[in-house]
Amino acid sequence: MRRLINSDELDYFYKIIGKSIWHLQYVEDALIKMIFIKGIAKEKGAIQEAEANKILSKLNKLTLGQLIKRKGMGVRPTQLTPMPF
Repeated sequence: MRRLINSDELDYFYKIIGKSIWHLQYVEDALIKMIFIKGIAKEKGAIQEAEANKILSKLNKLTLGQLIKRKGMGVRPTQLTPMPF
């Protein structure tokens, strides 16, 4: 037999979901910057500022799933090197 969720549990559930979404937004932001740096602006001065802003605004409209599936950006996991700690 299932029981109903009480108000404390529901409150906790909504807070955890909100916190998770907040963290995913940081992941999206970091991924956008990585795609831009590694895949588009590979060298300093490779593109003009106006064009860079236009590309970044287009990338900012994509969701995490769309960013992960995005092809042709020139970024492959084998090209990424781990950062030393």
